[in-house]
Amino acid sequence: MSSRRGQTLRALPALVVLVDRPRWAEACWSALPAVAREADALILRDKESPPRKLLAWVLRIKERVPDAALWVDGSLSVALASEAAGLHLPAAHVAASTMRSFWPGWISAAAHDAGEALWHREADCLIWGHAFMTRSKPGLFPRQTLSEVVQATTRPVLAIGGINAENCCQLSGLGLSGVVVGDGVWLSPDPAAAARSIREAVLAPSWRAGGGEWDDANH
Repeated sequence: MSSRRGQTLRALPALVVLVDRPRWAEACWSALPAVAREADALILRDKESPPRKLLAWVLRIKERVPDAALWVDGSLSVALASEAAGLHLPAAHVAASTMRSFWPGWISAAAHDAGEALWHREADCLIWGHAFMTRSKPGLFPRQTLSEVVQATTRPVLAIGGINAENCCQLSGLGLSGVVVGDGVWLSPDPAAAARSIREAVLAPSWRAGGGEWDDANH
């Protein structure tokens, strides 16, 4: 069953929107519901705050967009306490296969090379990056390891890093199943329109050509 909203996600994610608390502007609150309607999921990230503060923020997001699938980045305790839909694992985290003993929901994991893709081979999807120059990694050129990650896994692979409505087409036909976008949505004059444009581009059959197979029986 396929659903873009709610607590269950059983289709290849096309668009996941990154909600990064340190960059979160007050104006983003008004755009959040419309953006969430365009996204398959939201990844909530805050690497600076203690779990209690992160939990309060996640619950506030959940209250504002109750039907959205929320993935918590890096914190199992916050994901459990907030009854999130998903948990995102950093590349150097405990392997996704081990985390399945503690976490019943969706698992995404960062994978920058083939070794990390194999380490997290039991994740529901892998997130590779960074695809383009991005302000979160100033001075670092984009990685050139996408093909090895795609070849190392049968899971869907999403790209992250500097992606927006203008350059998303450059990722067409590379074996990706979707994208994770932050600034490319939130810094747009019309965040919902930007999210919609990116989603439509990714859903084009030619964009996803060569992507991983989705085995619903294993999810």
